[in-house]
Amino acid sequence: MKNWKHSTFAVLIAALATAALITACENPLDTPPVHVHQWGAWRTTTAATCTTAGEDTRICTLDSSHKETRDIAVNPDAHNWKAGDDRGLEPTCTENGIGTRVCVLCETAEAYGVISALGHDWKAGEDAYTLPTCTTVGYGSQVCTRCEETKPEGVIPALGHDYQDWTETTAPTCTTAGVDTGTCTRDVTHTDTRAVAIAPNAHDYQNWRQTTAPTCTTAGVETRVCSHNTAHKETRTGGAALGHDYQNWTQTTAPTCTTAGVETGVCSRDASHTETRAGAAELGHDYQWVTIAPSFIEEGTDKEICSHDPTHTKDTRNPVSALLITTTAEWTTALEQIDGKTGSYTLTISGDISIPGSLFDRSLDSLDGSFGTTAASSTLTVTLKGNGTLSLSSNGNMLRVDANQILIIDSEDLILQGLTNGNNGASQDNSTSVVCVNGGIFIMNSGKISGNTFDGLSFDGLFFGGGGGVYVNDGIFTMNGGEISGNTSFFGGGVNVNYGTFTMNGGEISGNTATSSGGGVKVNDGTFTMTGGEISGNTASGNNSSSGGGVNVNYGTFTMSGGEISSNSSPSGGGVFVNYGTFTMSGGEISGNTSTNGGGGVYVWMDGTFTMSGGEISGNTTSSGGGVSVSYYGTFTMSGGEISGNTATIAGGGVFVEGTTVSNTNIRTYFYKEGGTITDNVVKNSSGIEVDDRGHQVWAYAYNRVSNQEVRKRIETTVGPEVNLSFSGRDGTFSGDW
Repeated sequence: MKNWKHSTFAVLIAALATAALITACENPLDTPPVHVHQWGAWRTTTAATCTTAGEDTRICTLDSSHKETRDIAVNPDAHNWKAGDDRGLEPTCTENGIGTRVCVLCETAEAYGVISALGHDWKAGEDAYTLPTCTTVGYGSQVCTRCEETKPEGVIPALGHDYQDWTETTAPTCTTAGVDTGTCTRDVTHTDTRAVAIAPNAHDYQNWRQTTAPTCTTAGVETRVCSHNTAHKETRTGGAALGHDYQNWTQTTAPTCTTAGVETGVCSRDASHTETRAGAAELGHDYQWVTIAPSFIEEGTDKEICSHDPTHTKDTRNPVSALLITTTAEWTTALEQIDGKTGSYTLTISGDISIPGSLFDRSLDSLDGSFGTTAASSTLTVTLKGNGTLSLSSNGNMLRVDANQILIIDSEDLILQGLTNGNNGASQDNSTSVVCVNGGIFIMNSGKISGNTFDGLSFDGLFFGGGGGVYVNDGIFTMNGGEISGNTSFFGGGVNVNYGTFTMNGGEISGNTATSSGGGVKVNDGTFTMTGGEISGNTASGNNSSSGGGVNVNYGTFTMSGGEISSNSSPSGGGVFVNYGTFTMSGGEISGNTSTNGGGGVYVWMDGTFTMSGGEISGNTTSSGGGVSVSYYGTFTMSGGEISGNTATIAGGGVFVEGTTVSNTNIRTYFYKEGGTITDNVVKNSSGIEVDDRGHQVWAYAYNRVSNQEVRKRIETTVGPEVNLSFSGRDGTFSGDW
């Protein structure tokens, strides 16, 4: 029986332990425990007080959510004290007192802390033999007010003043403070003062006085001044405005045909005040017939002119044509008559007339304009008609067109003859152009400008050698017809465009010579547009570096949509030479031109750009690039048009492209063909025999400095619109059907 009991107790203990372990770790009975607790140290989480138990907690180090707690017994000494309201022992004048404290939890009270002794509070005793006053001490016995202890004698402190009953004794003003006085309650003979703030509005204004008299239009002003401070003033309206008193009415504007006169009166009170009123009635017109003789710029007539105002006119009768200009003196008179005018006038030439030239005037720092000066807001238009020859008789421009002026030449039978040594009795060449367009507009519909030799004009070290026939300086030149021929200049034998605009719709520029560049036309930082007309038979031939027999474009823009550039010659670019400029061709013809150094038709050089979308380049001849030569940083793009029938004696009958060479490095020359046709061009030697393998149609060359190899590309047969080509003269890279 004893053994059974022991076995049963052992089994029960094991079961309880297993249950506790399973419960603590929250594992089901049919699964093994997650872990065996490893408890940390006990920590107090709620402290015990004098009335309540506390609590300790420990946490499983394997799982912080597993915790265990235990109680802490009540601590009878763990009070929460605060000062008590009662005192255990009150302090006296000479002895300390004792305070109390009370627990807020169990209300236990106990003596706690020391309260300092109060000390004596002495006052004069009844047997004092000298009482203190406001300002003097007393002498005699003193008694403590707390414990009534006495001391036989001593000094009793002075009582001090007790000022009451403050009253205003000096009133404040707008500039000074006031004064209040108080009397001591212990001794009425003792008084004290205190300041009263300034009263800004406490003025003492005196009598009103007029300070500004009334005028015609304004009332007067009265002012009064404060006696305390004269800077303090007050104003009010005084006498009413007097009104005007106009007298002495006189006529200040006489009556006219259409308006009445005006009289003006002056105010007797103020002469600067005036008023006007209608005066004499309008006169009405008084038309009289007046015969006006013709002049060189206006026709004559009988005209009804008002006798009151000659600007008022009515009818005309018996018109008489303007006078013909037949002599030098009449030409001079005509220019004098037109000087300073605006509007449109016609000068009619009859016969041959010598015209003195006009040159730069250093004293005025300007050129003498042919028609004077025209204001910016106005326009003067002068048309030259008639027949005959105007011949320069001395150095200078024959005609100069300034800003706000328009010159029109509109007569087939009118010739402007320049100055050339040995021609027409001249003993010297000219030093400028026949016509100078300086900010104005020149329109040439017909007529002829010829026979002028511009040998160059130098001002203070600057050389001007442009435009044998016409020089356009920041102006506009439009050529619809007529002829510019037989002129010579350093730049632009026929026309030089400098920062200006030249449009050629018709007419002819032929047989002119440039000793440097631009036999027909030189474009320097200007714009040239050619829609029609002919530039032919011109020459740029001063030396081997001369260029652009027909047209030379330097830093300018040339657009060609029509017309013809033919039979011109130059060492480089027989037809057109493009240097630092842009040439765009969409129509027209460049044909029959010749050169020796390259570019029979067109030479593109030194950052020049040529774009061809239409037109024809044919029948031109040179050494390299019978149609087009591109070298030294030039770019040629062809998207349309035709290059045909051109001849070269060295290479590139149609197109010649040269880039980097052995001696010249990094030459960025480019050729792009995106359309158009290159056909029937040929390379022939000096004996006229065709030379194969030299690019009858296209020849391109460059030296590749990376591979140290020459790159040569050529096409001998027709290059149709469908063939696209590209070639970089910089390194010889290429694409397309070479």
